[in-house]
Amino acid sequence: MFRGIHPRLSGIGVASVFSSYIICWYYCVIISWSLVYFVAAFKNPLPWSDNREDFEWKCDPATTTRAEQFFMIDVIRFYDDDCKGYEDGDATLFSVPAFFATLFVWIVVFLAVFKGPGSSSYLVWVTVPIPTVFIIIMIIKGATLEGAKDGYDMYLKGTPGQEF
Repeated sequence: MFRGIHPRLSGIGVASVFSSYIICWYYCVIISWSLVYFVAAFKNPLPWSDNREDFEWKCDPATTTRAEQFFMIDVIRFYDDDCKGYEDGDATLFSVPAFFATLFVWIVVFLAVFKGPGSSSYLVWVTVPIPTVFIIIMIIKGATLEGAKDGYDMYLKGTPGQEF
């Protein structure tokens, strides 16, 4: 399109396509990390939960939370199983759950774009209502938790002595 305006402007189109590919590459990896968390969220208790009795501290509890340890060791394998960073020449492992999540995300991206813009309308039928359903589920879940009434009262009435 930019070449149609002037031949010297064709680099703008190339740069925009190149930047779209770069953004897609790293964004798919970030989505795959959230997919690993989504799958792990169905475990009871959660792998990073305080209620988990078989949790093994591999990192220093004074500087690292359970969630950070789960992310750094189990999700992205930034640290080895002893909570030590990898150095040059060390044998490393990759995260199998993150690998399969990334593979799944790329398959979904391929299925979303391989037929062109005509197939994207079907994708919108799924991707628009699902976040709305998730928000409704989270509101209902939050409203049924223990102490929810105290939160409503605090939000509606404010803290004692606070004036509006």
